[in-house]
Amino acid sequence: MKSRKERLKDPDVLNFINICPSTLLEYTKDTKRLKELAAVCSPEKTVFEITEAENIKERLMLLYLGVGIIKDLGYKIAVDDIASGYNRLQLIVELIPHYIKIDRALIADCHSKRAYKNMLRFIKNLSEDFGAETIAEGIEKKEEMEVLREIGIDHGQGYYIAAPGRAINKKIIREGFFDGRRIQTGTGGKYKGA
Repeated sequence: MKSRKERLKDPDVLNFINICPSTLLEYTKDTKRLKELAAVCSPEKTVFEITEAENIKERLMLLYLGVGIIKDLGYKIAVDDIASGYNRLQLIVELIPHYIKIDRALIADCHSKRAYKNMLRFIKNLSEDFGAETIAEGIEKKEEMEVLREIGIDHGQGYYIAAPGRAINKKIIREGFFDGRRIQTGTGGKYKGA
């Protein structure tokens, strides 16, 4: 198994860093931190995943500026937990992220809930308008995977694909759900299927 440092430099791995908006703003005040990060993990393989850990309504304009700085340095942006909070769609429209991560709440049993399928289609269409890729979180059933594939969701992660830290189910790759790239999340450096 590769060391954490080797995984950070692996060209086949996207490194997702979970970050709350206030921390992102701190990083963009002094770009020295971002340049230090670039020495360890290349910007084109690093995605700052904006979480919903805090209310950002009052600091939204600062967040937009911070995201602009991040993008100018070559880093990518993801908006996490789409479908879990009221202001996530506004963030997508305002930040135009590279990745849109769809919360497990919308994935669970999507094969049996027409409204969930419709919402997934909406998110997929929205992502295409922005040129963003979609990532479904928490895929646990084959039926969920089939619906996501039918809708055209780009990537997925969850126990159906691979448990954290486990090898990706090669059958999933052969079936064409995603291209086999791996996403390394900010959760202890464990791999999750992309």
